[in-house]
Amino acid sequence: MSRSIDIFVVVASFTFICLLSAVALLFPAGPFVVVVAPPGMQAAQMQQLIGQAGGQYVAEGRYPWMAVAYSDRAGFVPRLFRHGALLVTNHWMTEICLTRGKV
Repeated sequence: MSRSIDIFVVVASFTFICLLSAVALLFPAGPFVVVVAPPGMQAAQMQQLIGQAGGQYVAEGRYPWMAVAYSDRAGFVPRLFRHGALLVTNHWMTEICLTRGKV
């Protein structure tokens, strides 16, 4: 019984550390971020959302409701959320999600 508890503790600890690391890496740090808005949002609306939050629209993602944004002003991420963003994450972590598929 003691061995199974030890294995459980090791697995639970490893899982907790992995989840904590993933969450820490997802928090935006730096001037470039990826913004995800509600699906169906058009590129012009995304540009407006980013502009209203005090940033610059850099590039469209795979879909018009995903974009790379830039701002060196403090508080950019909270402003994006206030203007309708669903998710804001590090640009370097989500590069694969932004590229359009090649057929």
